[in-house]
Amino acid sequence: MQVEFNRLRAFQSFDTIDDLNRSIRAFLYRNKHALSENAIRLYRLLAQHSVKIPGVSFASTAYWADKLSVSRRTVFRLLKRLEALGAIERRALHREDGGRAQSAIIILPYVSQGVVIEDASQGAADEKPHDEKAEAASDRADTGISNGVISDREKERNNVSADDLDYTYTPGNVPRQFVNAVKPFFRSANEIYRLWGTIRAAAKRIGTVTIPVDLAIDAFKQTVFAYKAGRVRKDFGAYLYGTTTQMIAAEIRRQAAANRRTLFDYAV
Repeated sequence: MQVEFNRLRAFQSFDTIDDLNRSIRAFLYRNKHALSENAIRLYRLLAQHSVKIPGVSFASTAYWADKLSVSRRTVFRLLKRLEALGAIERRALHREDGGRAQSAIIILPYVSQGVVIEDASQGAADEKPHDEKAEAASDRADTGISNGVISDREKERNNVSADDLDYTYTPGNVPRQFVNAVKPFFRSANEIYRLWGTIRAAAKRIGTVTIPVDLAIDAFKQTVFAYKAGRVRKDFGAYLYGTTTQMIAAEIRRQAAANRRTLFDYAV
């Protein structure tokens, strides 16, 4: 069983349970209207069983069918629907004797399809120079509090959601080069943060913690091109996840081949 657990660990798609929960909420917020009640129940059930390894569950179709009180055929249909929306990915596993075991179900990090349709250069043109010192002075003067009473402006600030914050609020652990490459298409700090989380999840799946920023940017650009060309049939984030996984794997193979050539040259 420990061997199986270690194999499943390689499919981990979220760093923490909190990341998983945020992705679940974001996906349902955007796609609930496109899902049947049973599909929503199954999606939530998968999430409940994806805690030990964040984002990964491992059970038979019969188990899911029993939990939902539906047929196995219905479960197959619901899983196919969730896959079509880019919510999950199924990975076939095999036993040590070569026989096929249950499939691992991976909940994919959700990124809303917020790609801006207008030309990317427009985003850069919209950015105007500003006086940071003047803004800082204005912020200090406008505390929003007068005689102990919270002003209407301060109330409005408290009602701002994470999706309302622009790219300048993106957390510092996201490389600035990546933010600069993404911001013409995704204006929200929350969306950019989730995109970087998708890149990290793809790297973790391959088994590496080092993510070359140039590779991440290239994977994003390829995904945008595919999206503009109409080749992204599922979710934008799911396509980015797959593209990044393939590119990291290819880079690892390239480096391994280069190391073998170097070793051979040294031996000769």
